[in-house]
Amino acid sequence: MMNKKGYIRTIEAVIAIVVILIFTYSVTPKYIPETGPVPYSVEVAQKTILETLVQNADSRERILSPGLLNGASKFEPENVEEIAGSYNLEADVPPGYNYAIAVCVDTACISDRIRNVEKSVYMDDIMVTSGEVTRIVRIWMWPKD
Repeated sequence: MMNKKGYIRTIEAVIAIVVILIFTYSVTPKYIPETGPVPYSVEVAQKTILETLVQNADSRERILSPGLLNGASKFEPENVEEIAGSYNLEADVPPGYNYAIAVCVDTACISDRIRNVEKSVYMDDIMVTSGEVTRIVRIWMWPKD
């Protein structure tokens, strides 16, 4: 006859190992991938829009035109075409997001459209310069309601 105590001890050892592995797995911290503060789609859209505005000759000329600011420190267009020209800026805005854009003289400008937004607002800007004229084109994006 076989020794049944050996089988029972082996089963106890296997159960103990399984319990230890389950405990170790549940206690070990899980890897959480780092995400940037700005959603990827928003970051890509902002970079694309700003770079296209600067590289497009028509919009660059509008941004740097002397009469755009009329002595003010900020120009926030009622109609985006006032600075974008023929470039369809809205096509590059990610779905589900609102945006505001402004041309500024200094880095302290803020859009009037975002003052009452109670969600995360993501901002990016680019400096456009030509000779003695320097402008900052700034874009803000935030989730729609």
